[in-house]
Amino acid sequence: MGLIRGAAAKAVRLRVSNELGQEPLILRDLTAAGPDGRVLPVVFGGAREIALPVGVALVSDPLAIELKPSDLLTVSLYAPGPTR
Repeated sequence: MGLIRGAAAKAVRLRVSNELGQEPLILRDLTAAGPDGRVLPVVFGGAREIALPVGVALVSDPLAIELKPSDLLTVSLYAPGPTR
């Protein structure tokens, strides 16, 4: 998934949500890469795998990725179960 930022940043946090889900959502192996191509692991409280209960959103730990306006942030993740 690619995200385009509207403002410059020296670090970013990612927000993932299961606010509209019908069952718990498990995510693992999240990574993010900025325009320099450097791939960083995305962690939540230091954890590489998270289980989001229905109705919950989480924000990642800060990622040291410097972005200029309109830079592309590439995010990858694995959801081993249903994603409804």
